[in-house]
Amino acid sequence: MPIADAAAAAIDASLHEAFAEACARHSPVQATYVLSGRRASIRVCGEQLAEKVHLPFAHLHRPGDAAAADITIDLWDPAATGVALPAPALEAVNAEGNPPVRVSVNGRYVGHRLRRTLVWLDRRCSRITGGVDLAAPLSLFETGRPLYFPLMLWLRDQRVQFVHSGMVERDGRGVILCGQGGSGKSTTSLLCLLAGMGFLGDDYVGLERTETGFVGHSLFASTYVEPEHLRRFPQLHPHAVHGSAPGEDKSVVLLSRLFPERLRASASIAAVLLPQVTGEAATRIEPATRGYALRRAAPSSILQLLAPEAGSLHRIASLIEAVPCFKVLLGRDMEHVAARIDELLCSLKPDPAAEARGR
Repeated sequence: MPIADAAAAAIDASLHEAFAEACARHSPVQATYVLSGRRASIRVCGEQLAEKVHLPFAHLHRPGDAAAADITIDLWDPAATGVALPAPALEAVNAEGNPPVRVSVNGRYVGHRLRRTLVWLDRRCSRITGGVDLAAPLSLFETGRPLYFPLMLWLRDQRVQFVHSGMVERDGRGVILCGQGGSGKSTTSLLCLLAGMGFLGDDYVGLERTETGFVGHSLFASTYVEPEHLRRFPQLHPHAVHGSAPGEDKSVVLLSRLFPERLRASASIAAVLLPQVTGEAATRIEPATRGYALRRAAPSSILQLLAPEAGSLHRIASLIEAVPCFKVLLGRDMEHVAARIDELLCSLKPDPAAEARGR
């Protein structure tokens, strides 16, 4: 049920007042980032929270003027500052709801609540305000993808769409890996990262159409891996954070401390890849029809979004129409997967006709 506009505005004001009080007690840690090509100023009251917020975005950190930011994000830790989240804000959004979201009638304000996090997005002013209570451990989702839902909405307003995919690159040109869970896109993306390719994500990336074609944007420097699959990645295993709550069947690894030189903010999209585990000996790459690519790529991206909208399918279809598509038939030769993809990427020459279709 939508929340009345006046009530939503009052909650937004109470959160700003609470953040100001937290700042009066504890000086905020301020940093600027580039999120999908947009400047973001993030202020955090509470040193431990500031570190937890920074790590998933560390590869996107850029010095800059906070006053020139496209979006302002203000967060505080009630446990560290002694400033509680306002009761009306907590009551407005049910953390057990499906989804745990509340929207004002006019669509300006959106509240989102997770286990330890409550944030309020003002879409008109491009501002996110909220609290993250570290009195108890964060969920793995909160650890690896902070502010996922409000950022998804805000970036969609900026014509950047979250897509359920991985992405790797070489020299600024990348391939986007699409498919449902279990298709091998995360494993393929991580194999490319460990082989030295540029990495933008293994599960979600931002998709944007520009004047020269399509661009993929990195969102979070984190990966979620099933515990039994960590054996494939001995470099990641010591750094994995394991879940303890019901439903946390994967472990999260924050990559910004491990491979900072391999994490990329953005890259052009040269092709769509569709991984598929075959069980055969060797990995093969072969062309895919655009119809096949759309059937494999669209459902997982659209259905996993908490707030899909009519343009989502069109954007994905436009990407598939604009660039070549390939099946990546994953064999047992995992040590050769990254080389096959790197060879394909190097063989793809810029196609003026494809670029024109993407405009």
